Amino acid sequence: MMVRSRHRDRLAILIFLLAPVALIGLLIANGTNAPTIVSYGGIERPFEAQELLGMADAVVVAKYTGESNVHWNSADGKAWSGTGPDDYPLVYRDDTFEIVRTIRGGTLPDHLVIRGVGGTADGVTVVFEGQPKWKVGEAVVLLIAFKDTPLEAGTEKAWTLVANHQGAFRAVGADWASDMGLKVRERDLAN
Repeated sequence: MMVRSRHRDRLAILIFLLAPVALIGLLIANGTNAPTIVSYGGIERPFEAQELLGMADAVVVAKYTGESNVHWNSADGKAWSGTGPDDYPLVYRDDTFEIVRTIRGGTLPDHLVIRGVGGTADGVTVVFEGQPKWKVGEAVVLLIAFKDTPLEAGTEKAWTLVANHQGAFRAVGADWASDMGLKVRERDLAN
């Protein structure tokens, strides 16, 4: 039985982010105007459905509205330079979804903004391997958590997909499948 530690998970994410984030900081500090692409590697490991469900505060069927807001994780949404492992710039993409129905997790609003890492801001494009490419109007199952997301000064609570984008599933016949090939049935997501 694997015991999960929030501290270990946060440390793994920070280590995973440091190399590309250092590159972003250098580019910003040097004032380069050239377009830059920063690509984050793969995930630590694929999770099983029950592990993903254990991380989720809610499971919903939703449709992407086409509304997105890409910004830096700063108060003014602009690029900035970090100074350490708990202080680093990120490009966030806040995508708006219409909630079709909640499978698990209580009452949610009709529309929900889901925050992820990635997008283009100030000429810097951040690509996260496995990052879902949403299609307007497509029904998806989202396993989401309401958690702290790092900002230039402190943190901000936001809805995010669990496990670095592993919490997104598309319809495949009567089932749902992640882009990583994990298949689930909707009735299994309710438990």
